[in-house]
Amino acid sequence: MESDNKKTSCTANIKKPQGLERLVEGLKLSPLDNSKRAIVEGDSLIFTALRMYELLMEEKIDHNEERFKKTLDQSLPLMNSGQINQFIEATIGYEEKDRYLVITGIFVSALIQTAYNAGFNDFVLEPKGTQPLSHIGAYLKGTEKNPIKLTINAQTGGGCGAYAEHSIITNNAQTGMMCGGFARHSTFTNNAQIEDCYGWYAEHSTFKTNDQKILKRILVEVSGLLIGSHIKTPAPSGNKIIFINPDGTEEVMKSYE
Repeated sequence: MESDNKKTSCTANIKKPQGLERLVEGLKLSPLDNSKRAIVEGDSLIFTALRMYELLMEEKIDHNEERFKKTLDQSLPLMNSGQINQFIEATIGYEEKDRYLVITGIFVSALIQTAYNAGFNDFVLEPKGTQPLSHIGAYLKGTEKNPIKLTINAQTGGGCGAYAEHSIITNNAQTGMMCGGFARHSTFTNNAQIEDCYGWYAEHSTFKTNDQKILKRILVEVSGLLIGSHIKTPAPSGNKIIFINPDGTEEVMKSYE
């Protein structure tokens, strides 16, 4: 059971949707050096995405949803999973830029949404050598008949899959705070450590794991428990918590239908 202090802090962060963007703050770094830039320029799609990314970093935008929409409004290049992973790795030279973690994560989500809108799906992210980006998979919107499918094999920061709709997100590495927060009609499978506020305020969503310890944590986080003596998370609406047995069969552990 997590301490009341942690929970109360978590609650303070999610009372307003725009507060989510402050869960993970960026750092301040320098742009790509000439040697790295030359490598990136070898792939025109990645180079184009990087130039748009640089412009987004200069934008004075207060809220992450607005930042996501602003990014989508650009004519982003159509990239496959491999190229998106290369793009993430190319941003390493920007790690000291203010709000690097959240801006990069949101830009990556926009690249995924752009590719999905063009008819592609089944994205796999496993960048090498990068920090845990926040908001990976946040704000994604699929459809009921064709949900966006995203597998993440790298550690993520806060807000992974937050506000996602009709999305299927699998995390095989540790995730930060508020993973799956405010999601709608989505499925999250977490087979590695989760942090506070997991699945908070999600509705009509499913949370799965193949790890008994993580299952116990999910049952606490998603179930809407009393915090301190006054604050309580809202009762989950239409959510399910599922354990994946060693033989692959799934067992519903809690249902809020």
